[in-house]
Amino acid sequence: MIDGTAKEYPTAMMNIETPFLNGSIEAVCMDQPLYNVLIGNRPGVRDHMDVTGVAACAKLPEVIEAQAVVTRGQAQKDGRVKPLKVAESIDCELTTAEIIEMQKQDKSLSKWCQEAQEVDTEDAYKQNARFEIKNGMLWMKKEVERLLVVPVPLREKVMKLAHDGIMSRHQGVKKTYDKVVAYFFRPGVHGDVVRYCHSCDICQRTVIKGKVTKTPLEKMPLIEIPFQRVAVDLVGPIAPVTDKWNRYILTMMDYATRYPEAVFLKSIEAETVAEALVTMFS
Repeated sequence: MIDGTAKEYPTAMMNIETPFLNGSIEAVCMDQPLYNVLIGNRPGVRDHMDVTGVAACAKLPEVIEAQAVVTRGQAQKDGRVKPLKVAESIDCELTTAEIIEMQKQDKSLSKWCQEAQEVDTEDAYKQNARFEIKNGMLWMKKEVERLLVVPVPLREKVMKLAHDGIMSRHQGVKKTYDKVVAYFFRPGVHGDVVRYCHSCDICQRTVIKGKVTKTPLEKMPLIEIPFQRVAVDLVGPIAPVTDKWNRYILTMMDYATRYPEAVFLKSIEAETVAEALVTMFS
């Protein structure tokens, strides 16, 4: 048996008809078996993967596959994967040709486009030009960087990307402005960013109004009596240890007289530190 014991049971010849084995066999007879028929590994037994037509056998129920755990791959195959809750994406998927066409049609950028066309792109930095055309798009020079000049139809999208994007999370005016001017240029950008952030519906609903950002400092009392108040601190562990295996320093200073005191300690357990403090004041 499975528990290591040996038992004797009678045997009998019987005819069986199952999807796995058919014919006359010699079977062991038990009083209370776990199942009606248990078929072991013997010649002529078919594997359960090779059995076909199990549901069509006489009085056999249909085989239903079941499992305890559903993996992500199985759930995705069955269409049971729930989409992640993410912020709504900002529609900014524009091609280079579309941006070039918007810049050409924007009348507010015509003066800068004309200025950039009169400058050779290769010698733009040498000629101290403010604007240049590179890869067909209008850029503004900022030291050694280039900032894309934003046409009117895309200016609100740029502010929305810098303020409402998933990597921005509705930050303040200063951080939103810094993100915009780091990659883009447009006239009157600071005023537009201020008005956009102040008119944001989510910011008005969630930002706490009148919140004190810094706690005001309090006046420290003047200690005139020696040892009325002392400052205690622990230093360590210090390596290497001393000859007496001391690796910590207990320091104490009086607020009134600025008198310092220090004691070496092997450990910083509560009992050890208390005894050292008593030794200091004794």
